[in-house]
Amino acid sequence: MSTQSQLPEVGQVVEVRQRLYLVDHVIPPPSSSDSLLVKLSCVDDDAQGQPLEVLWDHELDARVVTGEAYQCCASENTCDPTAGSHIFTKLWPPWLFTA
Repeated sequence: MSTQSQLPEVGQVVEVRQRLYLVDHVIPPPSSSDSLLVKLSCVDDDAQGQPLEVLWDHELDARVVTGEAYQCCASENTCDPTAGSHIFTKLWPPWLFTA
């Protein structure tokens, strides 16, 4: 079961099954005992656009990815041109770029 208290919303980036996905649709459960259905599209380079549907409460380690660079894209459906470089510099250690 997911221990994440924050439920995903359309436009957010989430990590599920060790991959990053963009939330396309969130379908509420038909009853309170059911789980939230989340439709996702992969954003990883080697599986870009690959669809995935998950029952959010039944996924292990599913979490909403938070961070300044991701939020700018999710909140306005637009992205600052420098956001990509910001994400890149946050993912890789600085010593990797020194000569």
